[in-house]
Amino acid sequence: MKPFPIVFFIVLVALTAGCKEDLETLSEAKSWPTETISQLGGIKAHLKTSWRDGQLYYLYSVSPASEDAEDIEEFNEAVKGSRLGDHYFTVYLYKGGLSMVELKVPFVSMTYDVNFEGKTTKLERNSATSLSAENYQAATTWDVKWSEGLAQLFQKPAKEESIGSAPKSAVETTTPSVTHVWSVQVNAFVRQENARSLTKRLKDKGYDAYVVSTKINGQTWYRVRVGHLATQEEAKPLLQTLQKKEKYTKAFIAKGK
Repeated sequence: MKPFPIVFFIVLVALTAGCKEDLETLSEAKSWPTETISQLGGIKAHLKTSWRDGQLYYLYSVSPASEDAEDIEEFNEAVKGSRLGDHYFTVYLYKGGLSMVELKVPFVSMTYDVNFEGKTTKLERNSATSLSAENYQAATTWDVKWSEGLAQLFQKPAKEESIGSAPKSAVETTTPSVTHVWSVQVNAFVRQENARSLTKRLKDKGYDAYVVSTKINGQTWYRVRVGHLATQEEAKPLLQTLQKKEKYTKAFIAKGK
């Protein structure tokens, strides 16, 4: 009797089938959560990916902030005649604070998606790059950065008041604007990727999270903060929520940007 080779063969077949099933799953298109880039006029960033044969296939696109005619018009003003220039997006897939892959998307490489009125409703880039299955499986979040040129390109112009418009009321002209200078600091990191990862997790839970950088003794620190509040009292309930519910026990109330 020689049961061992038979058992080994059965296990090998099962493992092979499991690996094949995993690879088939990776080849299915995955849609990542939509990102709103407020610094670029509120445009929406979208990412779809799949993996097969050692290649990451991705479709990255940006679109107007909404389907409102005004947003589409502003989006078109930004992209009109601006296909030249050193403008680009950089897309990242992260595992925690560690980048699994970095994708540079030049603005000039993106194609236009146009509606029946001839308005551009989306810019997209469909491409591929080498990536291991292990790194693709490990990725859990994504993020996007942009060049300074794009920040200028998509910045919404200030709206001018029409000549002869009615003057502002006494309340509007004399009431000072509220300065939101209080927040809750959750953590601080030397590595920007760690701060961005934590900010992403907090945003996914519905918190108004953001990163503030500062230099201490020549070292840049990236502080993760939540909330833009007018008073210290308003920040206290948020602090309790982050400490007790979210378990950020070292969080504290911070003043200033």
